[in-house]
Amino acid sequence: LALPPGAPALEVGCGVGRLADALASEFGLRLTATDISPTAIARRAAAADPASFITWAVADATALPFPPGAFSLVIDKGTCDALDCDDAGDGGTAVRAALSEAARVLSPGGALVLASCRDPAARAGLVGPLFTTAAGVEVWGGEPGRPRPPCPEAYVYTLVLK
Repeated sequence: LALPPGAPALEVGCGVGRLADALASEFGLRLTATDISPTAIARRAAAADPASFITWAVADATALPFPPGAFSLVIDKGTCDALDCDDAGDGGTAVRAALSEAARVLSPGGALVLASCRDPAARAGLVGPLFTTAAGVEVWGGEPGRPRPPCPEAYVYTLVLK
């Protein structure tokens, strides 16, 4: 996935992690990092490098406050997994809403990078109507030199808006 420096990107569910900092500094993205928790956003904003190109915002992944087509890239590192817990067997309503919102805020040809502990087959019905798989699905299982995932295997999907 090649994006030009300064490309607008969105991280949903950033929590207090440092992924936003790495993405902004390593790839030169103009990043908006969101989380539903005002506490998480306040902590990250207070600790952020003021020279970075990161905007911090409280936002619900199922109802994003951004205009259609605002981002070239959306990153979700576990937010859909957390929403699975809220869905409680109702067929993925919250996950479907989050994926629909990601699709809505992506520009034409934009991509969603989704890191999940759920097998791709479990997500196919929710992802398929909105996205195509760009480069297959990477499986991380704690290989040497890679971060250890929070589950036995983590799947990293690169999905392109249909």
